[in-house]
Amino acid sequence: MHCYIYRSEKKADTYLYLSTRWEDADLPEELQALFTPATLAMELELDPSRSLVREDISQVLDNLRNQGYHLQLAPSQEDLRQ
Repeated sequence: MHCYIYRSEKKADTYLYLSTRWEDADLPEELQALFTPATLAMELELDPSRSLVREDISQVLDNLRNQGYHLQLAPSQEDLRQ
């Protein structure tokens, strides 16, 4: 599945994975506010056999299929210690 990843300019280390480009996405107002202006960080092809550094690939793919987006929040201090 092709994926567009946008970076939040308002909240550090926060990313939004979309199954469509920003202009075509149907997002909740809270996400639109957090990611406007939309800054494309990268595009990539997601595959269940591929791994992501901070996210579970199967969860990302499931969210993209079912809701059209996946939100990656900044890691907590506890996550950083592990």
